[in-house]
Amino acid sequence: MSKLYGPMIQQGYIVPDLDAGMAHWLARGVGPWYVIPAVTIDGFHYGKPTTCHITAAFACSGDQQIELIAPLEGSGPNIYSETLAMINKVISRPPRTCRRHRRQLVRAGRLAQTPARPAELSCTACAVPS
Repeated sequence: MSKLYGPMIQQGYIVPDLDAGMAHWLARGVGPWYVIPAVTIDGFHYGKPTTCHITAAFACSGDQQIELIAPLEGSGPNIYSETLAMINKVISRPPRTCRRHRRQLVRAGRLAQTPARPAELSCTACAVPS
């Protein structure tokens, strides 16, 4: 943490569904939520004019403010929708695993039986080449 800027006081999350995001945090004791139903932001995206529509919600947990941002349909290109698309690509990829961890995941039912991957990939669990 930087002494120049002080302690972190806000955490912002981009979510595909604002209600589901609030429910996630409410289950952990964070709330009540202040919801801004729809905001239109005119700006630039990679140097080109665009209009973005979002909805947002804010809550506090101790000295932390939690912000949830959900892009709405009908938006032009924007960083919120791009971030969600990027996260979905990463989440949908199967984990890189060495043979030992792959067997453990298959036995636990968390990974379908898959052929071995090329040796140049390293295991995300132990950093051992697969």
